[in-house]
Amino acid sequence: MTVDFFNGGYITTGHISDTEFGIMDNSKAYVVKNNIDSCNAVIINNIFNLNFVPVDNHIKLRRENGEIAKRCDCMLYDDAKTEIIIFIELKQRKDAEDAFLDGKEQLKETISFFKDSHPYYIGKKKYAFVANSLSPFVPGLNSSSILKFLNETGFILYVKHKIDIQALTERI
Repeated sequence: MTVDFFNGGYITTGHISDTEFGIMDNSKAYVVKNNIDSCNAVIINNIFNLNFVPVDNHIKLRRENGEIAKRCDCMLYDDAKTEIIIFIELKQRKDAEDAFLDGKEQLKETISFFKDSHPYYIGKKKYAFVANSLSPFVPGLNSSSILKFLNETGFILYVKHKIDIQALTERI
């Protein structure tokens, strides 16, 4: 099943130029511009105009057998669709390892649909985040798990509650 993730009809908040904003999830992810400290994820951005697309409960992704696929909560990308793309799974769990494992699988399946639908996408920076506001760090998370995710998806995986866009773009 192919889906145009960049379809303008999927964007719920476009051309976000705020230096900080939050993302919350209440059955469908949404952008918050005030009181962001309690948000599931906080985005720090002073580089791009970003487009926000909720994925879970917004874009229908079905496996070949007709079942609903695992989906991450949202996607952010720059206006030009060439500089940066970020898939985010929002969690609010005390068990950081369980949240990470579950979120990682949701991200992998969503990214698989994205890659099938956009095989020629040439974005310079591709990231995936598990943002767990209750337990933002996973003790014992090793680089082999992160490297395996990168090899399987082509996206760099992070576990962070705060996502600093400038810091991401400065990394090699």
